[in-house]
Formats: sequence, C-alpha cells, structure tokens
Amino acid sequence: MRTLQLVVDSMRTIRRGAVLWCLAIGVLILATVAFWPAFQGASGITQAIDQMPATMVQAFGLEHFGTPAGFLRGNLYDLLVPLMMAGTAISFANGLTASEEDAGRLELVFAQPISYQASFLTRVTAGAAWLALVVVAAAVVQL
Repeated sequence: MRTLQLVVDSMRTIRRGAVLWCLAIGVLILATVAFWPAFQGASGITQAIDQMPATMVQAFGLEHFGTPAGFLRGNLYDLLVPLMMAGTAISFANGLTASEEDAGRLELVFAQPISYQASFLTRVTAGAAWLALVVVAAAVVQL
C-alpha cells in the first residue's frame, strides 16, 4: 500500500510538467499538419530531395516526402517526436528527484519503510505512466 501511495505522490509531483509536454507536442503536431498544404504541390523540394544521396534521404526519413505520410514521417516521427519524448522522460526523472530534494521532501520518501530499489521503481512507474499518457495524447492529436 505504501508503494502505491509513493507512485501516486510521484505522479502528482510531475502532473503539471506532463500536461505542458502534452500541449507542446500537440501544438508541434498540429502546426506540422497545418503546413502540409503549403508543401503539397512544391516540386522544388521533391527535386532537391531526389538529388540527395540515398543514405542521407533514408537517414532523415525523407522518402516519399511529397505524400502526407512521408511529410509527417520526415518532419516529425523520425527525429522530432522521439527527441521530444526523450526530453519528456528526462524532465520527468529530473522533476521527480531534483525538485523533491530541493523542497526537502526526498528525505521523507527515503524514511518510508521500503527499500531504495522500491522507491526508485515507484518513480520509474510514475514517469512511465505519464510518458504513456503523453504518447496517447500525441496520437489523439494526430488523428
């Protein structure tokens, strides 16, 4: 029961950051989708991509850039969204540790009758749960 309470407390600690990350990633996806009509008929970009080496085109996810799926893949899902999700996970981990230490609450967590490993796992569980919710929110915004 105490571990469940620690998970809930950890989730409560980073909820503001999770909401902000959901909004930031949602705005990025909406802005990228909104710019698709401007690139839809741009043959110059397609020609420039065709002149690039195949390995570079593949590395940046620019194959089929003229299609809606290729546009989203090249602009978001091969580079930006994974980087933002990594930044989200890092900010959650930082928020769960540094902010509680700065506020003087970390000693209270370690004073609980659970092991350090269990305390760490509760924080990982809370961060993973919020990260899963951010992924779901990003998918909903895209749809």
